[in-house]
Amino acid sequence: MMAVHAIYEDGDVSFVFDTPCFRGPIQVLVIFPDEELDDESDSWAEDPF
Repeated sequence: MMAVHAIYEDGDVSFVFDTPCFRGPIQVLVIFPDEELDDESDSWAEDPF
């Protein structure tokens, strides 16, 4: 899996690409430091696996 991290800071978004371990899907992690996450109300927060 290859991980892509998008970090939002001071109005800018930066991307960090981790080295792929094997062929597979891309995992995306977006961090909004000024936002509170409400995992209970977001349908995407549930792990489908």
